[in-house]
Amino acid sequence: MKGWLWLAESGTAMTAGAKGHWLYRTPDLGLLYHYRSLIAELAETIIPRTGTRGAKDAGVPDRIITRIKEHTPPGAQHRFLQGLEELAAYAHSQYGQSFFDCSVEQRHNILAHFEKRDRPFRGMAGRLCSRIFGETFFVTLRKCTVTGYCSRSTINS
Repeated sequence: MKGWLWLAESGTAMTAGAKGHWLYRTPDLGLLYHYRSLIAELAETIIPRTGTRGAKDAGVPDRIITRIKEHTPPGAQHRFLQGLEELAAYAHSQYGQSFFDCSVEQRHNILAHFEKRDRPFRGMAGRLCSRIFGETFFVTLRKCTVTGYCSRSTINS
């Protein structure tokens, strides 16, 4: 019995160690360039071209990549990259096609799912979770999209 208990405790410790390793190791930021077209479509879904320029026209995808690379802690970088992978998989599982091939309504539904899923906890629990693990995928995506679109160089160009 003691052997099984020790084995269970070891498994729990290994899982916690792997999670900690995931949070603090250097993320593969080269994947951001791999996902650049997906980031562009996500930003354009959040801020579409109407009577004014959309996110892609304003150069927001490159600003998102720069912000994630240079101004985002490693934990949030990991969560963002993982969120991109999960979003691509979710589009395939729900609609049987890539995010690029989804209709505007389907894209909005996908983003609504991730917005609901990634909604931060309220109060102290939310602040603590954000501090330890970084901001969630959707929060980071939305914040970087809006910040990139409203940056001074975008307004003046």
